[in-house]
Amino acid sequence: MMKIADMKDLIELSVIVLVALFSIFGIQTTSSAVQQIIIIIFGVVLLLFGLYKGFKYVRASHREVRSMSNINVIKKSRLHCQSLYKFAQVSRKKLEKNKDISFIKQSRLEEDKILEIIKGTNKSEERTRFIQSRIDQLQKNYSDKNTVTLLKSLDNDEDYRISRLISETFVNLERVLLNAEQYDLRIKFGKYILDFSDSELKRQRASIDFLGWTYLMMGEINKGEKAIELGIERANLTIKKSIDEKTVRDSYYNIIRGYRHMGSARYTYENHPDKALQYLYKGKEYFLKINDNDYQKEEQEKLKEMIVGIDYGIAIATFYQFKKKLDKKQQTDDDYKRFEKMYDELTTLRDEALSFKNKHRFIKIQILRSKYLELIMDHQVYFVPYLSKELHKNPKLVLEEIKSSLDSVDQIFKTNVFTDEAVELFLEESVKLLKYNLVSHLRKEA
Repeated sequence: MMKIADMKDLIELSVIVLVALFSIFGIQTTSSAVQQIIIIIFGVVLLLFGLYKGFKYVRASHREVRSMSNINVIKKSRLHCQSLYKFAQVSRKKLEKNKDISFIKQSRLEEDKILEIIKGTNKSEERTRFIQSRIDQLQKNYSDKNTVTLLKSLDNDEDYRISRLISETFVNLERVLLNAEQYDLRIKFGKYILDFSDSELKRQRASIDFLGWTYLMMGEINKGEKAIELGIERANLTIKKSIDEKTVRDSYYNIIRGYRHMGSARYTYENHPDKALQYLYKGKEYFLKINDNDYQKEEQEKLKEMIVGIDYGIAIATFYQFKKKLDKKQQTDDDYKRFEKMYDELTTLRDEALSFKNKHRFIKIQILRSKYLELIMDHQVYFVPYLSKELHKNPKLVLEEIKSSLDSVDQIFKTNVFTDEAVELFLEESVKLLKYNLVSHLRKEA
């Protein structure tokens, strides 16, 4: 039996031969019969070629549906996210018709005050029965269509309550959406939170994470920095005005996170390391303003990861800063001392990061340590006179250290699955949970 690959080769060879025959005989011969035969054969071969390509497309599509590849995970994740966005769009359209929404956007009062402002009139019995019927239908079939229909039937106060539920779902999925590479939808969700969330902290995160960091991940550096700077300004304003200690603490955290984001953008630290360092040291400056004792144990762990992240950013920006000088032969004695000092600090950071539950930073630090050593290996003539440690002077020891670092990373890769279908399944269940919460919430309201 002929294999698919053999059939492909035969078809492609036939097309080449027929094109050649048609070029020679089809144009030169005066016999219409010969021309017709060649055209018919040519048409049959093209048909077979088209059928073959169609078969390959169908087979590839069938494989993609069943595959566990990241491409398929991302594709399926997008479908679930589109459901979330569909609900948000319906909610947005209804909220934008609300005459009070412009005032709500400006005031951002406490939750109870906002709900009091937008509270609608009492629902009639007929309207209550109508909403109840939609809930009952949704109970039987939690489809996107029925959920959208239910959202469209809500009163003003219910509109805003639902927007809060949707906003909360978006915020909780922020990291998962990033892992699933749903960049466009992260931006859309961020804009929704900015427009309709009544939480200033969530709006800060919308600017800094949903918009700012996503734009930076997409290479939209100017848009990303602008969004993050806006989020930082929101946070600074909140710190000045808020009397709630937790809100102030979280606002400081968001500012630090914002500066870390801007300094951690790959394009920035590789091409403009001086600029990246300015952002990162600014974040460190804000970090020194906070008191660890004001935070609970779990929050203190997040702060430790944050400062390690900033110091890692400083180390990688310093690496590219030195490399740029090295390429231009502009390095100084101080640059070499700073380079060695930063490598030593990376070793300390490695030990700290190893204790974190999330090994992401540990992996990045180990790889960066290898890059530092790699640069020493590539430019030993320059480094030997300046670096004091025996490790840096002995190429064999340097290679052993690089191997040791990469082996430790490999062990983590073997014991941790960072991206697979679990991300997509988590999103799917989160969408379902939102639908269930909508039904449960509205049943109480009806």
